[in-house]
Amino acid sequence: MISIITPTLNEERSLPSLLNAIRQQTEDHEVIVVDGGSQDRTVDIARDNRARTLISRPGRGTALCLGAANSSGEVLLFLHADSTLQPEALDRVAEVLSTDAKIISGNFRLVFDGDTCFSRRLTRFRALIRALGHYYGDSDIFVRRFVYDALGGFRPIPVTEDMEFVRRLQWFRPTTCIKHPPLITSSRRFEERRSSASLQTGSRKSIRRRLNIIFSLAKASAPCTAICKESEFRRMDSRSKLFLQRSAPPNSGRAR
Repeated sequence: MISIITPTLNEERSLPSLLNAIRQQTEDHEVIVVDGGSQDRTVDIARDNRARTLISRPGRGTALCLGAANSSGEVLLFLHADSTLQPEALDRVAEVLSTDAKIISGNFRLVFDGDTCFSRRLTRFRALIRALGHYYGDSDIFVRRFVYDALGGFRPIPVTEDMEFVRRLQWFRPTTCIKHPPLITSSRRFEERRSSASLQTGSRKSIRRRLNIIFSLAKASAPCTAICKESEFRRMDSRSKLFLQRSAPPNSGRAR
């Protein structure tokens, strides 16, 4: 079973269409909505649609941790509320993971909605950084549950929890990207951030800033504790320990 975990904050406009798209999926799944303090009807909408609904402290990292801790699927899929699953998306996740046992995690090719130059630019930018092996939580991260547990899951940090988690995933093995079907996500939050007067300057600065972060992460040599804390390693079951010992990069000095 695939556990779909969706963090929300004032998503009454986006959530109904997402939950409707999830209902069209045929692969066995459960839906967990974790709300971080919405002031609109987000929680009511989730409950009306029979999604399991949890309330967390503010912060997406905290919400993701809570949702994962209360899930029961063998695969965890973290889905933003302003994205839309295409038909048979969950079937593709199940197919990819069942076909190759070496694949531990992955995401979807991300396409931003709106047929504008700006949305197409965002789509091309995300394709570029994915080719470099990096991606964000809005591209629908999925991961085998025992790998998630072995890594210690998401950190309950206020920002960049997705980049930090993906970095740890990539230290084990390269993850996969499902090209078809893609994940459609909203360009709304990016449109709201930009001002028409400084579109090109702001976008270029933002792209340079994000690329600098990505290249810095790629060059950094993470110590063992960034991959798996010793206390976490001691609590793992034998399957997870064996996976870590076989999959950790050479000379990583992994915890014992």
